[in-house]
Amino acid sequence: MSNAQTFERQGRPLAVTNWPAIVGCAAVVALSVLLNARIGTNTDVSWIITILERMAAGERLYHDIVETNPPFTMWLYQPAFQLAQFLSIRPETAVFIFTYLAGLASLALTYRITERAGLTSNETHWWLWPALAAVFFVLPGSVFAQREHVGLMMLLPLLAIQAWRMREDAQSQIPAYLAIVAGAAGSVIILVKPHWALAIVFPAIYVAWSRRSILSVFRLEYWVIGAIAAAYMASVLVLYPVFLESMYPMLKQLYLPISNASGRWTPIFVKFILLLAVWSLLRMQSAKAPLSDITVLASIGFFAGMYGLGKGWDYHLYPSIATGMIASVVALDAALRTARRASIICWMAVFMGCIASLYFGLTNHVRKGPEPAIVEAIRDHHEKPAIAVVGADIGLAFPLTRLVNGTFHSAYCSDWASAHALIRLIREKSSLSDGDRLWLETFLATYIDAKIAEFTDHDPDIVIVSQNTLWAKHLLAEDAFQSVMLRYEPLVENQRYVVFKRKADAT
Repeated sequence: MSNAQTFERQGRPLAVTNWPAIVGCAAVVALSVLLNARIGTNTDVSWIITILERMAAGERLYHDIVETNPPFTMWLYQPAFQLAQFLSIRPETAVFIFTYLAGLASLALTYRITERAGLTSNETHWWLWPALAAVFFVLPGSVFAQREHVGLMMLLPLLAIQAWRMREDAQSQIPAYLAIVAGAAGSVIILVKPHWALAIVFPAIYVAWSRRSILSVFRLEYWVIGAIAAAYMASVLVLYPVFLESMYPMLKQLYLPISNASGRWTPIFVKFILLLAVWSLLRMQSAKAPLSDITVLASIGFFAGMYGLGKGWDYHLYPSIATGMIASVVALDAALRTARRASIICWMAVFMGCIASLYFGLTNHVRKGPEPAIVEAIRDHHEKPAIAVVGADIGLAFPLTRLVNGTFHSAYCSDWASAHALIRLIREKSSLSDGDRLWLETFLATYIDAKIAEFTDHDPDIVIVSQNTLWAKHLLAEDAFQSVMLRYEPLVENQRYVVFKRKADAT
């Protein structure tokens, strides 16, 4: 590294300032800001911000607001929400600032760890760090600031520590403070969703196997993760016992049984296999690349966790793709420094770039928010509309509600729970146990009554109804709900949904 201040690593001065890398990272951040401004806030983050606002107004989580995720999801975004209130800025802006700061801090800590460990050196190409920044800030696209995105970024320092463990000896022992900080940062991904622990477990097993020592799985960083996880579980039991008492049984009946929700498993597998193929071709060109090996195992762990959950959403796929990309970028750097067949490696890099373009162009970087015409039609009709939805897609109400400066009073972000109950009653009609069938039928009937009461109590100005979906047809066939909808007339529509406005003479 050049233009450097220094500190000691293994008795030798080590550069810590790499201006080309810093400038490159800054350029990546600037590019990502432009891209993210075009894409906007994604649906889940918009809903979480709304939850925080409603909690700040006195509503109770898991009572007045039904959220499938444990409370850490809300806690994760709380600092950004508080920052927004302190600075009097939009919460969406604060969340983006928070996400960039988390990613940059993770990159800085990873840089510190890899330099101390000798995983990177003066021979490391300066573009490695801007490439990692691109994985953090450009690759996510429409899943930017999702909890999986934040958790993945926070995990990288721990993966660097695991790579260091593979070569640790008496002369290069890991400082306790680095293990503690990396462990704490890495715990975020587990607190987001427990099954993402596979992304830590797989590399940990590999380190233990390579070191031929089971004691490797009892290092300080894992104790830190375990302690944080135990403290979190205890806090949930104390502060939100209702989550385990009421929410978990509902998730067990309505969320977990619905697999292949995205309907895109074939292209997902193709993308992942292509990514592994690129990594393999690059990895074969160098003798040693421990950080690449660790991150590809994390990628496999993420993919296994995603497949086990069975949904296949873009934000579930991102951690696997991101760590696979990081593994490939690190392997490319190692190959260019050690391999003789430079032309072959260049073709591999081109191939990897094509795959990256495929991810950017066909999935995450496609605008998925509401059409501007829909937003303008609602704004022209009502300055601050109360909005309700009939449909299972969270994208019906979010981020649309926030874009039109509206309010959203429903306990649920959408009708996903009732839609899943209906789907199970139809698809599993012959296989459901009597107990499960009774639970689903009771839930569905109670939900419909609550839905009608919601319209009666809050008198929404705008109702967004999904087009030609099983749940919407079922609810609209209910006589009581038909009476409710007589008070509304179409305002605007597209292929996905119809936006109704309350009639001027409706009381």
